[in-house]
Amino acid sequence: MRATTASPLILATGEPVMAMGGFSGSDRILTVEELQELVADSEVRFFLVEPQGNQQDGLTRWVTNRCQAVPQQAWGAAPGTPTQLFDCGWLVQDA
Repeated sequence: MRATTASPLILATGEPVMAMGGFSGSDRILTVEELQELVADSEVRFFLVEPQGNQQDGLTRWVTNRCQAVPQQAWGAAPGTPTQLFDCGWLVQDA
């Protein structure tokens, strides 16, 4: 996710949103180990993964392989939306 995708979410919800790809979507702002620590410490729970998320291959792979996909109707995505929401909360609950 890049900052231009994160900013409307911040404005709409008032919640903090982190763009894993920084401003451009390709900035390496985290390592996989740092991402794991943020999830383990309950600092980050949800991830919105875009189809072009392969710019952050390791991070995207970690999220999609370990976290649960949230059904699109549960989070109000328009039908056919290519973006997928993932919930990593169960990783912390099972720890």
